Amino acid sequence: MAKVDLGTKPANSGQKVDEVCRDFTFDASDPVSPGETLTIEVYCELSNVGTSDLLSRTLCSVDPPVLEQFQDGKSTLHVYASQGSFKVVSVGVSYQTVPA
Repeated sequence: MAKVDLGTKPANSGQKVDEVCRDFTFDASDPVSPGETLTIEVYCELSNVGTSDLLSRTLCSVDPPVLEQFQDGKSTLHVYASQGSFKVVSVGVSYQTVPA
């Protein structure tokens, strides 16, 4: 689980979140290997369908139900391995806003 604090409340400043991106970094000794799947509950899944390990990945969304989770400036991401095993070492969040 990762707690996200954007450092501001877009809704309080007349703004709304228009896009949100989550930047994941994985442990080099336990990356997302081919065939493994990372799930962010409610948001999305990331499956490594390639032939090499993933050490980082950025997942962006403009989907209104996802964006709504960030309007108050905070969200909790429930991240887990739905297939396989890997270690997340950091999660960063970036976002864009537009006038509400």
